[in-house]
Amino acid sequence: MLPGPVYFYLNITGTLFLAGAFAAFVGGLFWRRANTAGGYCAMIGGAVGSVTYFFHIPAAYAGMSAFALAAAGMVAGSLLARRAV
Repeated sequence: MLPGPVYFYLNITGTLFLAGAFAAFVGGLFWRRANTAGGYCAMIGGAVGSVTYFFHIPAAYAGMSAFALAAAGMVAGSLLARRAV
């Protein structure tokens, strides 16, 4: 069994990467308008959502906000940096 601080560290660092990577991966595979800028925004949004825990936000809300901000970043970044076809 892992001690509390080790589990906490693994949880935060995992969410930092996983939220943005999941949004970028799913958006890139299944959304035709997805682009690189959206992927970058998803990674940044996932990291920002994870770091909100350090501002005394409960861990469950910080984790969910990481995934929500990553998805919003994917959509907003892809639509704002849209290529002219």
